[in-house]
Amino acid sequence: MPKRKPRDPERSPDLPHDWIARHIDDIADLVFYDPIDLISWQYRRARLLDVGQYEQLDDEWGKISLDFQKYTHADEDSYLDIDLDGGETQLAINGRLWQGLDYYRSLVPLGEFAQAGAQLELTMEAFIINYPYDERRHDERDYHKFTRARLIRRDTILAALVHDSRLVLDA
Repeated sequence: MPKRKPRDPERSPDLPHDWIARHIDDIADLVFYDPIDLISWQYRRARLLDVGQYEQLDDEWGKISLDFQKYTHADEDSYLDIDLDGGETQLAINGRLWQGLDYYRSLVPLGEFAQAGAQLELTMEAFIINYPYDERRHDERDYHKFTRARLIRRDTILAALVHDSRLVLDA
């Protein structure tokens, strides 16, 4: 049995509710597993003029390189984990609008698109607000970047356990 760290004298003792919540959070960290970084992303900046009308700011597509690994996730529990460092993004898969991404949402269930041998074209239209600096936002900059782009799997049984445990704890 592993040794427990000594209790910090400055920290108040755990209430049973806090102890259980902390352990549920530890289990929740294991729900998504087996990450595979995505590669071969391209970008081109544009300014939205009107619905469906853009002014291209870049003539050529730029490349975003990520580490290569073989893609093996092809089942109903496969997700994209895409995180930009700001703004809002609309993701389309094979030309079909699929899901929005923002500060609170980075996980995209692949659903019917997760088939062995299928090649997916992911298109993301990112909207970044760059008004003059605003103290509330703290993110004024000309460029935003991927902080994470990968395929992952979701353990449905563990996810159900975490969900049910939180429901019971909060009841």
